[in-house]
Amino acid sequence: MSMSNKKWRIAVNGVALVVAISCAPSSQDVSASSGPTNPTSSALTQLSKISVAKERPARYKRSLFAEGKDVDNDGCKTRQEVLIRDSSTFAQVAQPGCEVTAGDWLSAYDAKTWTSPGDVDVDHVVSLKEVWDSGGYAWNATKRSDYANDLTNPLTLQVITKTLNRQKRDKDPSNWLPPQVSYRCTYLENWVAIKARWGLSMDPSEFGRVKKLLTTCARTSTTSTTTTPPKNSTNSSLPITQPSTTEATASTNGSSTRALLSTITVQKERGAGYLRSLFPHWKDLDGDGCDTREEVLIRDSITPAQVDPFGCQVVAGDWVSPYDGAKWTDRGDIDIDHVVALKEAWDSGAWAWTTAERTAFANDLSDPRTLLA
Repeated sequence: MSMSNKKWRIAVNGVALVVAISCAPSSQDVSASSGPTNPTSSALTQLSKISVAKERPARYKRSLFAEGKDVDNDGCKTRQEVLIRDSSTFAQVAQPGCEVTAGDWLSAYDAKTWTSPGDVDVDHVVSLKEVWDSGGYAWNATKRSDYANDLTNPLTLQVITKTLNRQKRDKDPSNWLPPQVSYRCTYLENWVAIKARWGLSMDPSEFGRVKKLLTTCARTSTTSTTTTPPKNSTNSSLPITQPSTTEATASTNGSSTRALLSTITVQKERGAGYLRSLFPHWKDLDGDGCDTREEVLIRDSITPAQVDPFGCQVVAGDWVSPYDGAKWTDRGDIDIDHVVALKEAWDSGAWAWTTAERTAFANDLSDPRTLLA
């Protein structure tokens, strides 16, 4: 006999206490207690089977998902069901009806606890708009309602801090991660599990960052900061290209430089029409979650840079400015310099390039001489 989510109401001093019994583990335990012993490995396997496609961000309406239903006809709508299910103590429910008046909820996203239902929201881990954009637009109304009110899988809906839910909104992991660092790997695993379960796709940026971060989860313990390997380490997760022996020699070999110089066209520059915005820069061209500025700060730190392991935000490092030999430890004191400035590139030929070519130049990590901290 299945007893999934079976409830008893017990009247005590005019207030109903609801005891929720579920054979399924809690939303915070599922990824760790089911499947393989390594949930991150399982998530990476699931991720490899998810299709990568451009999202369809049009015609979404929240009403298309008919959330807040009483799907099991027991008198409780989805929000109340989740509040009852996820309270760590017996939730108090007003009589008559199913209105939850008190409980104890842990918002896993920020590790804050709450006792008033007015302080918490029930969050779709993969938001309704994200679902629509990544495949839900092709679902029928019944399937959309099933997702919006999914009580069969405790990963889908979670109780979180109301203010945090407003910050998260419809963002995917390429734009938002829970502030509670120790929960981030679980959050990513849950995100992948939900997308795989419902046959949803990922856009390239989302897929690239989720893969990078899950790989980090598999390799490191979750701490508030982590130290990246040295920039020449073969274990680095960043696709930094170091100069080859030939390139390094060419940079100091006068004859080689003169040979290169002889191949360059000599003509008057075009000193008009330049706008910095014509060179989209500090982009994440390789889809690993780190923009170009962060990549260069990590690469050029003479000691292993400290970064937020999930946001690629450099926290600290040690940089030597090659132009004047000055040493710095505060990232705010550092600029990333285009050795050949963007305007110089424009004036000497880039005016004829496509936007894609100008973007590639402005974010060039293939040759470490292009950009310097």
